[in-house]
Amino acid sequence: MEYDFDISHENMGTILDWRLQYEYVKPLLVVGGEETARSDLMKKFGRNYFDNTIFTNIKNNAEIRNYINEHEPGRDMFFFLEKALADMIVPDETLLIFNNAHTCEGIWALLKYVHDNDSNIYIAATGEFTEEQLAAAADYTMLLRL
Repeated sequence: MEYDFDISHENMGTILDWRLQYEYVKPLLVVGGEETARSDLMKKFGRNYFDNTIFTNIKNNAEIRNYINEHEPGRDMFFFLEKALADMIVPDETLLIFNNAHTCEGIWALLKYVHDNDSNIYIAATGEFTEEQLAAAADYTMLLRL
């Protein structure tokens, strides 16, 4: 398989392990490094390992940020996201990337919902999270530090 990025990246094993967890998927939190590096790494990974990659900068998308903040996560939220992002979220085949997720307080409820409902929806949230937020989410997310 040809890759459009450096497969030897020091964190590639962690991301590949995450992708191959078919039975029990935890949302991935990506922290550290430059904002561009986090986003680019996840976009490139998505292009190489998923049939579909959906990226949104939640900081710049007030419609999505407000919806996530104001609504309980569930099937309706995913229908809304599909409509707002003009793309289909297919379990096991789609990587949904929320960039600057630290700007959306409701992201934690969404990540916990995905974990608790065994939905096989792959979500990566990148951002500048506090150590307290990371510790509080440790049971229902996987952490990748760049």
